[in-house]
Amino acid sequence: MRDDLITIYQAFYRNAPWVKILPSGVYPQTKWASGTNLCYIGIEVDPRTDRVIVLSALDNLMKGQSGQAIQCLNIMMGWPETMGLPQMGFYP
Repeated sequence: MRDDLITIYQAFYRNAPWVKILPSGVYPQTKWASGTNLCYIGIEVDPRTDRVIVLSALDNLMKGQSGQAIQCLNIMMGWPETMGLPQMGFYP
């Protein structure tokens, strides 16, 4: 079931340059997103309850505020969505 959900998420976010769906069994860490506009998403299914658990990590200064403003300006002006935003984090 988890692999099916990952496939669905990958299809939904296939054109979203700032969203990274992680492979099965890998969970997001905030240090990966530090200094970037990226959002990392990990998915798990609790076999006891059959509940889906979606974990995400982002840098709230970049994705949450300043980066989001630049991203919206780029979209409004018809520029590439990624223009002026870092794609590499501080953490190697």
